[in-house]
Amino acid sequence: GNVASNSAANMIQHNIQQQRLAQLNHIESQLGVLTSELNQSSSPSTQQLNQIVSRLHKIQSTVGGLATQSGVDHLSHIVRSGDKNLSGKISNMLLLVQQIKKQITPVTYLKASVLPFKPVSVDIWNGVSYVTVKLDGHSALMGKNETRGSWTVKSLDYDAQKVVFENHKKQFVRVYIEN
Repeated sequence: GNVASNSAANMIQHNIQQQRLAQLNHIESQLGVLTSELNQSSSPSTQQLNQIVSRLHKIQSTVGGLATQSGVDHLSHIVRSGDKNLSGKISNMLLLVQQIKKQITPVTYLKASVLPFKPVSVDIWNGVSYVTVKLDGHSALMGKNETRGSWTVKSLDYDAQKVVFENHKKQFVRVYIEN
């Protein structure tokens, strides 16, 4: 009796795993379609963005539907047991969702006057771009990913004389330096 019940339990477990895999494949393909639509449209209209957001919410509720306690327990068991195929799919889907959210969330920039320093120029030293900033009458260089006064240099463009800063609140300032 025990062998038969173990075999039946294993079959049920296998069927549940196959079902989850099929659901994840479907979600992954929907995310892939959304990503390619976003990549094809250089500046999507508000209506297109609203449709994409709506579809993303549907995908999220589908994922939420998978989140029954037994489903969560099962997925955590799969991840712990090292089912590379399934955990890879989950990682890939999380990455796709992050990319889509990044693409549909417009970045708003604060005015440069919120910075505790004044960006003066973007220069290249030994092949590396730096922004020169003035603070309390002194000049200082800041490279990419360097922080001063809670503002971090996110990107530098020597040709455009453009620099983007980000603070700990994920707020951005874009400065075009006029010489």
